[in-house]
Parts: sequence; structure tokens; C-alpha cells
Amino acid sequence: MIILRQRAFAVGFADGSGQSTGDLFNKWKAAGGKEKTGLTAAEFIHGKSWKPTAGGDNAVYDVKTRQVVNTNPGSGGIINKTNDKINQATTQRATQRKANQEFAKANPNAFKNVATKARTQGYNAGVQAGKSQVGIKQGAINTWKGMNNTQKGLAIGGAAAATIGTGMLIARNRRKRKEAERELELERARNRG
Repeated sequence: MIILRQRAFAVGFADGSGQSTGDLFNKWKAAGGKEKTGLTAAEFIHGKSWKPTAGGDNAVYDVKTRQVVNTNPGSGGIINKTNDKINQATTQRATQRKANQEFAKANPNAFKNVATKARTQGYNAGVQAGKSQVGIKQGAINTWKGMNNTQKGLAIGGAAAATIGTGMLIARNRRKRKEAERELELERARNRG
């Protein structure tokens, strides 16, 4: 029997980071708990003076009470630090994106040249890769050389059987067609006379 375990995630704690509540609690324990940090687990995770409140944009699903509550993020805390890092990275990406857009407006041919160069490099890489490919004929030769005598015999026998079978099928079809033509001639002769 397989037992599935479900992890509770801190969806929306201050930043919606989606970090596992168990992982955050383990970080608090690794830091020394209340004795060394002087903070409760909630204060360590959310920051000092954090309390669930009735208002705010930070809706959280409380696993213990099974209700949606809102949080007031305190100062400090692991999640707020993570939130700061996320915000910094988002700001840096937005700044870089805006700089790229302004550069593209000022130099429209620059991106065209970059795209052309990338396309040409891709084409050349494909040509070089194609040159190193074996091909059908050489692949068949390599396969034949890699076979032992038994395998070669089976391959020849299979090819011969396929050839003979195809020949017999062609001969049968030809014979059937000639019989049908003879019957048609006889039928026409009966109808004339």
C-alpha cells in the first residue's frame, strides 16, 4: 500500500513565495529555536510583530484552522528577506528589458543583424552536422559489417523469401488476370453467336 504525504506550503505568507512551511520551521530549528534566536517560529518566519489581521492583500490559507486569513507582514523574517530578493531580481529584469527595448528603438538594424547572424550560425551548424552523418548506403554497409555469419544468413534468407514471395504474388496476379481475360473473350463469343 502506498501512503501519499501532502506538504503544506506557505502560499501567500508575505510574498506568496510558496515555500514549504515545514522547511521554514526546520530553518528556525536549525538556527537554534527560541533559545538562540529569541523569536518564536512565526516571528522568525514572518518577522517581528506579525499577526493575522482582518485586512490586507496577503491572503493565507491556515492549515491548522482550515480557514483563509490575511497577514500583516512584520519586519524582518525569512519570507520578507526572500521577498526582498525576489523584488530586486524583478526590478533588475524590468530595467534590463526596458534598456533592451530602448536600444531596439534607437538601433532597429542591430537586432536584425543579430538575428541574421544567429540564423546563419544555425544553418552552418546544421550543414556541419549533416556532413558528419553516415547516410543510408554507408549505414547499410556498416550494419552488414557488424553482423556475424548467422545474422547475415538470416538477412539473406529473409530478403530472398521476400523476393520470392513478391515474385509469386506477381505471377499469381498475372495468371488471374489472364484467366479473367479468357473468360471475358469466351463470354463475348457466346454473346455474338
